[in-house]
Amino acid sequence: MPRPLTASPVSFAHAVNPYPAPAGSEGAVAQPVTFETMRLARDAWPDAERVRLVYIERAGDPPEALPEGFVRLPPLLRSVSERRAFRVPRPLPILKDILDALFAASDEEFLIYSNADISLQPHFYATAASIAREGFDAIRPAD
Repeated sequence: MPRPLTASPVSFAHAVNPYPAPAGSEGAVAQPVTFETMRLARDAWPDAERVRLVYIERAGDPPEALPEGFVRLPPLLRSVSERRAFRVPRPLPILKDILDALFAASDEEFLIYSNADISLQPHFYATAASIAREGFDAIRPAD
């Protein structure tokens, strides 16, 4: 059973791991939309100053312009392809590396990671804060 938190403000560090996407591809269209919806959701929450938007790339990826309102962390040094062989090798990040980097660079109470093609609803952080205040310390999407 979750432990309810006090009414103290909740803070979030929210990481996204962009990837190089060829011009005109779905990724090239989706990623800027994701960044914008993250900013809009942050700005829609009355405690917007308690949300830090974090951008963390993979080492070796061509440097991209940092989206407005984001903080860049040092690049990720490992990928799943270095840990195991796959039929279609892709330099996908290791989630633990993203979360470790976010944790090391954050003072925020809650850490969030979402894929670079996931758009947020404007009430995202308000809803996450409400869930956190109920005492949950982790959530995942429904099956």
